[in-house]
Amino acid sequence: MGLQTLDMYLIHWSLPMKGAYVESWKALTRLREEGRVGSIGVSNFHQEHLQRIVDETGVTPSVNQIEMHPDFAQIRLGPSPDTFDMGA
Repeated sequence: MGLQTLDMYLIHWSLPMKGAYVESWKALTRLREEGRVGSIGVSNFHQEHLQRIVDETGVTPSVNQIEMHPDFAQIRLGPSPDTFDMGA
């Protein structure tokens, strides 16, 4: 991409059957600590996956981007707004 830094970097989906999302999250936290990424977050994570990455790293995602459209409404995906402080 030819960039020195990224504003935000997201893990698109936890892919729980592989179980590698915690290691991916740790890699993103290292990138943020190195100043290569401004904010880190996730996309389409269920509450138990969010809880696991927070429990194992102590780092809460800045955002959990949820895919929603008329053919795919994921109303119950993710935590209630008061479960994690994601800067809201």
